[in-house]
Amino acid sequence: MNQTGKIYIKEVEKQLQCTLRQKRNLKADLHHIVYMYLDDNPEASYNDIAAALGSPERMAEELLQDIPKSERYQTRRKRKRVHVTIVVALLVMVIAASFIVAYFIRNPYTQEVTTVVYEEDDNLPKYWDYAEKYGINYEFDDRGNIIRASDSDGNKIAVDQDGIPLDQEKYSLEEEEK
Repeated sequence: MNQTGKIYIKEVEKQLQCTLRQKRNLKADLHHIVYMYLDDNPEASYNDIAAALGSPERMAEELLQDIPKSERYQTRRKRKRVHVTIVVALLVMVIAASFIVAYFIRNPYTQEVTTVVYEEDDNLPKYWDYAEKYGINYEFDDRGNIIRASDSDGNKIAVDQDGIPLDQEKYSLEEEEK
């Protein structure tokens, strides 16, 4: 089959509004009709095919004659509903994505980390030994006051204003007797 025959078939297929099973059968009929014409007229142009067989719209209507209009209408409605659903879903995703982007632009996630380096052990704060021995993490406010303490698993630990854990049975700096 020449290229013009394929173009004609594609144009007719676009006009077929029916179920996929029906469309498959109609496409087989259409291929047969176009092949028969092109066997007799191998050098036919697109205009020759359209003149002999009818415009793609007219050919589609002829092929669809056996299918009740109510079925064609239902198929058209279903396809339209699917297209509308897809468009609405895409719009919802675009709107949701824009809200998420806008939120993170207005409220960027930042965390300030301050590293303090002490040169002598004598100047270390009291809580330092607990942090070192038990892996306690301390969070500070803007003025350097301890606002929260947690262990390495993220569990909160009650501490006094100097960062010393209140549970001295669990967090003790005294050496255990052997």
